[in-house]
Amino acid sequence: MAFSVPPPAWLKVCTTCDRYAPVTGSIGERLAQALDEASSAMTSAGRLAFRRVPCLSGCKFPGNIALGASAKTKIRLNRLRPEDADDLVALAELYAASPTGEVPEEDWPVGLKGHLATVIKPRLAGADQSRDQPPQERTSGI
Repeated sequence: MAFSVPPPAWLKVCTTCDRYAPVTGSIGERLAQALDEASSAMTSAGRLAFRRVPCLSGCKFPGNIALGASAKTKIRLNRLRPEDADDLVALAELYAASPTGEVPEEDWPVGLKGHLATVIKPRLAGADQSRDQPPQERTSGI
């Protein structure tokens, strides 16, 4: 589904988890299938963009998802299973409703507590972004 206005949240699931398991039908792909079904109402309503991605850099603890949106705090959870899909959609609803993307962990569905892996805060407006700029040529008379 193409969005003319970005949805208030996106949810990405790693489909290659557990990349070290010797079986087919990875936990990541099964989690993605469960989330695809569980999130259909949110995605159809334009409140969530759901994406399968090849890696979220959490290989040590398989079953990774990330929630994010433009200018919001991003969060990644790990050690998730397909049976966590409904709880993840409930968290995505809370996340989408939050203007900052910050949802206190005590407000999370009980089944997701203890699964937080990473929090990435957005850059502050006006923050020094000089590292993003190419180096300036020196004009001194050296």
